Amino acid sequence: MGLQRRDKLDIMKDILSLCLGQYMKKTQITYKSNLNFQKGSEFIEWLKFHELLQEEKKGVYKTTPAGETLLHKLEKLTTVLSESEKM
Repeated sequence: MGLQRRDKLDIMKDILSLCLGQYMKKTQITYKSNLNFQKGSEFIEWLKFHELLQEEKKGVYKTTPAGETLLHKLEKLTTVLSESEKM
């Protein structure tokens, strides 16, 4: 059984959950999300652009209220989908 690649929603969910309620440096986010720095930066910039992540100070990020709402919806969707796969 090989490793399964994560899709973009899984990666966004990882980043938003890491930055939920705490400040995280870009290097911490990319390391803990298991991304290379370039890919991590691309996701962070996309999330910032869509106001799901905010930069508190240079290189330090936190999930916004909109990002928290999206995170909860993604978690719920993941749960529903995994339950439907069991049927």
